[in-house]
Amino acid sequence: TDISAQIVREAELRNQAQQDPLTGVYNRAGVELINARLEQISRGVLFMLDLDDFKSINDNFGHAAGDKLLMAVGHILNETFRTDDIVARVGGDEFVVFLSGSDNVKLAEQKGQELLDRVRELRIEGIDAVASVSVGAARAPAHGRNYGALSVVADKALYQVKNGGKGGFALL
Repeated sequence: TDISAQIVREAELRNQAQQDPLTGVYNRAGVELINARLEQISRGVLFMLDLDDFKSINDNFGHAAGDKLLMAVGHILNETFRTDDIVARVGGDEFVVFLSGSDNVKLAEQKGQELLDRVRELRIEGIDAVASVSVGAARAPAHGRNYGALSVVADKALYQVKNGGKGGFALL
């Protein structure tokens, strides 16, 4: 009996279960993938991103406009990082990215700045405002060897940016 169609369907269902339907990036399943990657490759950078004032965008321009912004940010993340890096939407307007294989500070800062610039340059139909993102990052193994430890440090860096006026990047 040929079961190739069943195998393809199971793979499709597995991908759907791991994918955020709005942005096309991983959903919270990305966290497990990051942990698995960290077991294989001990070096990397975890970026945590939060869209600044996203609630006011939804309130002032509508949820459809907010959805367009989220989709655009997902697209930017996929373009900015390599296909083997892990991009996930872990909350309403929160994303994480794991840049695997390098904990180079200069590269992390370059990627962080590129994200800030690309989001700032976004123009979304229906949003008469400049979008911005706050980004915090942590390096493995210096700041931890699993998602939990890295996310604590990256979150601290993110809130350092938020408290300093938003729209910036910090790597502790």
